[in-house]
Amino acid sequence: MRSVKWLLVGVAIGSLPWVGVDGVSAQEWCADEAKVRERLERAINNLEEIGTIARCKQVAFPGLIGVFEDSRLVIRLRAVGVLARIGKDAVPALITALKDENLHVRWMAADTLGHMGAKAKDAVPALITALKDESSGVRGSAAFALGSMGAKAKDAIPALIATFKDPRCKDLEWQICRHAANALASIGRDAVPALIVAFKDEERKVQNLAAFALGRMDAEAKDAVPELISGLKDEDSNVRRIAAAALGGIGAKAKDAVPSLITALKDEYFFVRENAAEALGRMGVEPKVTVPALIAALKDEDSGVRESAVIALGNMAAKPKITVPALIASFEDKYLPVRDRAAFALGLMGAEAKAAVPALIGALENEYSYFFRENAAEALGKIITSLYNTAKNSEQLGEVEKVALTTRQALQNAEVRKLSKQYALQQINQVLNDIAEQRRTQR
Repeated sequence: MRSVKWLLVGVAIGSLPWVGVDGVSAQEWCADEAKVRERLERAINNLEEIGTIARCKQVAFPGLIGVFEDSRLVIRLRAVGVLARIGKDAVPALITALKDENLHVRWMAADTLGHMGAKAKDAVPALITALKDESSGVRGSAAFALGSMGAKAKDAIPALIATFKDPRCKDLEWQICRHAANALASIGRDAVPALIVAFKDEERKVQNLAAFALGRMDAEAKDAVPELISGLKDEDSNVRRIAAAALGGIGAKAKDAVPSLITALKDEYFFVRENAAEALGRMGVEPKVTVPALIAALKDEDSGVRESAVIALGNMAAKPKITVPALIASFEDKYLPVRDRAAFALGLMGAEAKAAVPALIGALENEYSYFFRENAAEALGKIITSLYNTAKNSEQLGEVEKVALTTRQALQNAEVRKLSKQYALQQINQVLNDIAEQRRTQR
């Protein structure tokens, strides 16, 4: 109960005026810690008394940190929120708490610092030490906290890389290593050289984590592209797999990898081909060579590769004259998720997928997969909206209206989940209403 009292007082502190007591200045009064603590106890039952200690934040910190020992998660989380809102002034107390003998105190202190972000940058050295804590919870929260600070935590790069080699980095504690990788990705460009070195490490888990981090950095990891391209040619299939995934994460800045990724679409291992297809779609560049290669991948023997190729083609939304027929042909794929994704991909293409409208209307009657029907319905809504937005004259608007009316009729009769049907019909009705309004204004 005592810890809850400290928490409630802490919530109020920081939002009330600076006052004194009995003719004594607030500064002097706050200096008498015993009196403040006594008044804090009474303040629980008399909120007016909280005003007398509103600016004595430093006295409330020990009580709030004590809440971290409470067995109830909700109480501990509230304490996190209070200290996070107090902000930078709470950092010194939390740094001290990171050294507490109670693991829950250390754990929640690290977690609280993580919720403060860059405002807690002075805690970086203490959080680096916490990465070696005996408690997995403390180590994970410390890595999370460092990641929340972004580039302000660049001094932690060596320590975060070192966690990749920690023998405890496996099984149930694997997520802690992922937190460290995420932290490095958040730090950004400064972490790239160290991650490139880690990617070349002989230990597989170190390579995996380095590639994972690089793939989450977008264009900031562009300096790693040459090394990742080399990884696509490595004799180890796992290295090829993670290199492809990382290149996809970097995106268009990794366009030099396109030829190697197209080659990887023919790799002997399906998981390499799958990641290569996804990477090409995420890059969205060089459609003249990429789109034909992805269309060829639609005939891959592995369903996962075909599914990835379908998604990639939808993301690229390029060369519709050959892409749309290829995606429509995927409606006949024997693997249901490929059909579902093909319908979804056509929706991503918008007006470029106009030729697919009849096939998508037909898909609304598919009896085998309700996901297929739902994706087809939503795709129709997106395509018709895009057609309306790109119409340039009254003749084109007339064509859009005809397609919209036909599609609306088909949707109203289709057995599609209510939410998907409403979504599509709402878009189509909006288009029809907008067209009608334009005609009224033109008269």
